[in-house]
Amino acid sequence: MNHHFDLRSKDPSKESAILYKCYLNGTRFTCGVGLKIYPELWDDATQRPTTSKPLIKNFKLEIPNIEGRITNLKTRLDNICYGVEAFVSNCQLLNTEINLNELKTHLNETVLKSKRTIDPRKKSKEFQFKTDSGQNLNYIHVYVEKFIWEISNGRKTIRSGSQSKKRYTPQTIRNYKSFYNQWLKFEKFQKHKYNWDEIDLSFYNTFLHYLNSKKYKWDTVGKAFKHLKVIAQAAMDDGIHQNLKFREPYFKALKSDIENIALTFKEVELLENLDLSNNSAWDKARDIFLMGCYTALRFSDLKKLRKEHFQNDLISIITQKTKKEVVIPLKSKMKQLAIKYQYQAPKISEQKVNEYIKLISKMAGICEPIEKKEIIGGETKIKTAFKHEMITTHTARRTAATHMYLQKMLPIDIMAITSHKTESSFLRYICLPKEERVRRMAENEFFK
Repeated sequence: MNHHFDLRSKDPSKESAILYKCYLNGTRFTCGVGLKIYPELWDDATQRPTTSKPLIKNFKLEIPNIEGRITNLKTRLDNICYGVEAFVSNCQLLNTEINLNELKTHLNETVLKSKRTIDPRKKSKEFQFKTDSGQNLNYIHVYVEKFIWEISNGRKTIRSGSQSKKRYTPQTIRNYKSFYNQWLKFEKFQKHKYNWDEIDLSFYNTFLHYLNSKKYKWDTVGKAFKHLKVIAQAAMDDGIHQNLKFREPYFKALKSDIENIALTFKEVELLENLDLSNNSAWDKARDIFLMGCYTALRFSDLKKLRKEHFQNDLISIITQKTKKEVVIPLKSKMKQLAIKYQYQAPKISEQKVNEYIKLISKMAGICEPIEKKEIIGGETKIKTAFKHEMITTHTARRTAATHMYLQKMLPIDIMAITSHKTESSFLRYICLPKEERVRRMAENEFFK
């Protein structure tokens, strides 16, 4: 779900009210936040109050409690996002229609009830799922409902791996909610409510056949089994069942070989030289894409860039995904773009960049036809697509890593930027052009 906050007024002389907006099932929902802020203290890029300490310090001379007010506002905005997501999740899980009037009433009675912010850890009782009424958790759909509730409120955390004991991210929670809806449709189609004791090879084939009948891509099918395996393990940990069939080799979380692309040096140059001065939106999309090509940073990290991240010709930033500090030498072309945007990323959404960069790349002549293999509905299909159609913001990150590798940087140094843990996983990330592979082979002594 995309949450948006905008100021009602840009008049710098007075505080402005803040408006919340989102789209639910294609219908726009808006409401006032209930708190105000001076436009100068508002960051349009993050849609949150500024984090600039010098700016806050200036306002503190006239408004001594400005820091507390900003903290209060940030919490209010986060609580609104949480309140909307909780309401929508509850509707989805109870299979009821999303009523916008009821949503507004819910926000008014919780988040907006007073000028005080509300602790997001305290959940409203009306959003506790039906599992609290003592339903049989041996039914898979009932346990999945409980599982989603617990990962949403932090009662259940990630079980293992590098993120062990940490809370599930909002995106991961949304993925499990999507699986839940998928599961309910499966049971409705089968006219049967499954329990954990029925998980076996026969079930696996039945569920696989159903997913393939829906013409899902192979990775979508694989994610469904992956989510089911995680939930099955959680149910076992909770003492709900002792069925180990989900650990059998045949119970695979299927995954296709993703055919990724990277731009060549020449193609990046074509983008650099393209004159987009007559279209500011396209110019911003091209520039933030190039920033990714120069740094290997994810789009989410590029959007966070501020002047404090640039020091001594280095970029130092704690990445959003890994929460680890990454230090990157400042490429001269990246420095030019940083200066152009006052050491911030261009203000444009990832959705718009993904839309525009395809058109921009086509204009630049990056139109090479590429054969791609897809498994849809369990059938392998070969399709031909043009390269510009396959370019996304993540292509920039792959391009940067590939160019570093081609220019003889040590893999271990590149991995310090990309945060890959093993060289084997890193090398799968590299997209060497066929011509480059052939050239390197031809230079080998074997072919002399």
